Amino acid sequence: MNVICWTAGGQFPDALRLSTRAQLGTHVGTASVFMVADSLPLRRIGKKVEAALHVSTSALLAWMFPADKNYGRQAEGALRAMAGLMTANGLALLKSRARTQQGHQVGRLLTPKQRSVFWPDSFPDYGVRDKRVAIDELVHLQLVAVRAPNIGFECYGSDVADAAVLYQWLGPSRYVGVASVQRRTRPGLPGPAQRLWEHCLLQFRPALKGSQLRKYKLFRRAPACQQGFLICRCGPSAMMFAAEQVEIRCHRPPANTTKRKKLKCNNLARSRPPRSGRGYVPHHVRQGTFEGSFAAVQFDRAKARVLDAMRFNSLRLQYQDVVSNLQLDFRSAYRHFQQTWLAKSGAFGPLDIRSPNHWRLALLYISTFGCSLHWRSLDKHWGSSCAALLLWKRAKAWLGQRRRSIFQQKVDSLLHSRRLPSTRGATITVPRPCFVPAVKKAIRTALSQHPHWDPLLRQHVLQSTRIVLGKEITFADKQNCGARSQDFDWGPLAQCDDSTLADAICGKGCSRVECNWKVPLQPTPQADIAAVKRSLANWANNFAWPGTHKQICGKAAAKLSCSRKWQELHAAWRKQRASYLAHTCQFSGPGLIICPDDKVKQYKWKASRALAFVVRQTIFSDEVWGLKDARADMEKKMDRLAAPRRAGLCDRCGGRCHPLQGITADAGQFFEAVSSNSACENLGSILRLAKQNGFSAVTVAGRRTVFFGGCVYRSFQSCKVFHFNDLFWLFAAAVSMKYATRDFGRRQGERFHWPDRLWNHMVARGRYVDDVLWVSRALCIDCLTAAVPVMYTVPFDVQAMSTDGKLTWLDFEISLPEMRWSVKKKPFVPRLPWAVSQRYAFSIISGRVSRWQEMRLLPEDFAEALVDVFAAFKQAGWQKKHLRKAVFRVAQRKAGVLEGAPQCEDKVVEEIRKLRDSLKPCATTPTTPSKVGNQSQAHLTPKSKSHLKTLLSFMQNGELQHLADMAQAVSWEDIEEQLQNQSLASLKEYLGTRLPSSEIPARKPAAVSKVLQLAKRALPH
Repeated sequence: MNVICWTAGGQFPDALRLSTRAQLGTHVGTASVFMVADSLPLRRIGKKVEAALHVSTSALLAWMFPADKNYGRQAEGALRAMAGLMTANGLALLKSRARTQQGHQVGRLLTPKQRSVFWPDSFPDYGVRDKRVAIDELVHLQLVAVRAPNIGFECYGSDVADAAVLYQWLGPSRYVGVASVQRRTRPGLPGPAQRLWEHCLLQFRPALKGSQLRKYKLFRRAPACQQGFLICRCGPSAMMFAAEQVEIRCHRPPANTTKRKKLKCNNLARSRPPRSGRGYVPHHVRQGTFEGSFAAVQFDRAKARVLDAMRFNSLRLQYQDVVSNLQLDFRSAYRHFQQTWLAKSGAFGPLDIRSPNHWRLALLYISTFGCSLHWRSLDKHWGSSCAALLLWKRAKAWLGQRRRSIFQQKVDSLLHSRRLPSTRGATITVPRPCFVPAVKKAIRTALSQHPHWDPLLRQHVLQSTRIVLGKEITFADKQNCGARSQDFDWGPLAQCDDSTLADAICGKGCSRVECNWKVPLQPTPQADIAAVKRSLANWANNFAWPGTHKQICGKAAAKLSCSRKWQELHAAWRKQRASYLAHTCQFSGPGLIICPDDKVKQYKWKASRALAFVVRQTIFSDEVWGLKDARADMEKKMDRLAAPRRAGLCDRCGGRCHPLQGITADAGQFFEAVSSNSACENLGSILRLAKQNGFSAVTVAGRRTVFFGGCVYRSFQSCKVFHFNDLFWLFAAAVSMKYATRDFGRRQGERFHWPDRLWNHMVARGRYVDDVLWVSRALCIDCLTAAVPVMYTVPFDVQAMSTDGKLTWLDFEISLPEMRWSVKKKPFVPRLPWAVSQRYAFSIISGRVSRWQEMRLLPEDFAEALVDVFAAFKQAGWQKKHLRKAVFRVAQRKAGVLEGAPQCEDKVVEEIRKLRDSLKPCATTPTTPSKVGNQSQAHLTPKSKSHLKTLLSFMQNGELQHLADMAQAVSWEDIEEQLQNQSLASLKEYLGTRLPSSEIPARKPAAVSKVLQLAKRALPH
């Protein structure tokens, strides 16, 4: 209650109104510990006590770590109250989890008398009085975190200055740590409370440094009200540090160490009875962490190590480097060293920064941007062949990160000019582990025979040269590679007979191997020796003198040729090959051909994304970069279209113009029409424009983030940096191989200059690779058609809109008068349900729904497209039980997209019901119509019936069929109802014999009305 009043800023009770906040925090923490201690003798902690602890802890932590602060509040009273609440919660958690494995592990650090409070059946020797004494000890231990340093430590054999506590953090995991009773930085506060606050800070602030450690990730799984701190021991700091080492080494708490590797037997499923059939096994009494002879020996050894470390730290000279601590620049540091030299020697004058005594000044001067030093003069003063290496060893531990990077760049440039490995080292790649001794011997031979290297340089080269094991050559490395395709030998293929090639193509005489692209190739001595020679020759040409690379390569090859490990390599390769070929499906024939499977290869090709980003940010084009953005971009461009100067007339030619018209165009041979030279020239001009803006590289981070800039030599695992030159040559290579290219160049003809009206206000344009869409209000169809070949250098096939004002572009069907975007009708024939996997229907429906989501369809169009897909499945023989699971999964994943589907379905059902009601026949008693011309309500005469019967009949498969049965037709409504029952294909087939193809409607209602219109025209009046 006091904590809630505190956090809410309310009034305190009368008994505590005169207390300060520090005293109030002490009272709250002490009261919470005593409240839980009173419940320890009972069988279980009361629910009211647990609820009070949870509410108070949650409220106090929310006040200490608010969302609008980067860190948290450290008020003295709040720290003491938090320590009391968390330690009380630790006692309550241990009492409630006494039967769990975590409770047994936590109890090992307690004394046997204290363990008898939580496990009375396991310690029958301790009576009620002993348990009361144990509860008093536990309460006193928890109050150390609340009331220190105002509490006695004589019973622990220590004083406040040297005392420390051993605590456990329990909750989702377990962590063991040590905290001093009092810190020098804040002597008035208890040290355990500050330590608990630091743990909570890193737990509630994941962005801080150190918060991503394993222990904080484990404890974020549960709320803070379900966690607790338990003070287990108190005593001298050396003993507590030794106790921490013993507990971590012996029992390995999960939050202190990593997980141990599990055995294979541990992964087997256990046959456990259900929870109702399990019985509680009494706690097996085990020795505590500090009980027994073995624990005593371990504790003595740990204590000796801790005392030695403390003695070493106390005797070590604590030299305070003023320049490094204050981060002085060269000018201030030079003045400081000059004053120090004047105070020591009494001499006044300039200092020589090239002297070894003033190496700090030399490092500060060289690491300053724009400053340089004569390296030969520095080598002469230092008496070394390369003084930069000696400075670099000291700079790694003395300079800051920024100055160290500048100094490292200058040292690397010096080492490169002297043909030495850089500070980052050099790498030699070998194909097999057995080649490492031969390569090391060859390197030592080269170092010993170099005439100009002293021991310092030889040691640097030897230490900076790394020998790494290269990637094992697999079958995939030899296939489907542009570099390998140039070296392909067609001789063996030309010498094969026709039967062998036919068997390979048909799959006879071969084995289907799972993961066959990972099958390693059989190693050959010649290829491996050539690879080692190549690596050593490259290393020798870069660093060694020219006369040694042939000699060291020959020595390495001679040693490898005499090696006896080739038999072991062959045996290992045979075993590895057998493991890869374990899951094979053998066809007829004795031969074995490993067939590559390209479907499972996934390439992370990020260069295209970098190129698209450069083009998109540099120039303005009509390019549409994806189906998801196509509709939004075109609607935005259509909104700014200008009306014609004269209504109904084209601004260019004066011809008749609709309120809104458009065209689509498609380049049939787009990639063949674009030449490689023109594409490279256009890309070169775009990259030059980007360079003029100050950019030279592009960084692709992850899958979506792309930005200008980045360093090529500092690429991370999830980032890739491309230089403009690399992008250009990469694009040139891709265009030369006819893989991919785009036309970004455009031109304007002489007849298309708009002096007073913007071209964007005249025509809304969109192009997705080779599909073009143009919409205009001020230009007619002929002018739009004539403008396409003038704007683009690639020939396009232009298609005007249909008579009903519809355009087909990408996956859209656009109705221009009302600007409605619907799905383009495509024939879909699903596979048979017995011939596909269970995921086939889900993949089809999920893919269609995802694509419709990107198209941003209306609910009515979405429902219509979904019904077409279900109708196609039904025609292919699919049943509800086959599609029920797939539809349920798609509905769960695409809940936001399908939220309007039920309303659309209800609307469609309502429209169908109204249509059926309107098509019902009129009164059964026929009446004579008043006018013959009113044929919609008149009955048909026998002559009219014969005309209509002749009109509505057509031949199909050699049988005479009728669209409407005249024997059952009483009125025009009956005929229309019978026409509705016919399929759309039958109606289109009939209309194809009477009308041109451009006038045949695409939808069924329009086709029915067209048939009725033709029938009424054919009847005599």
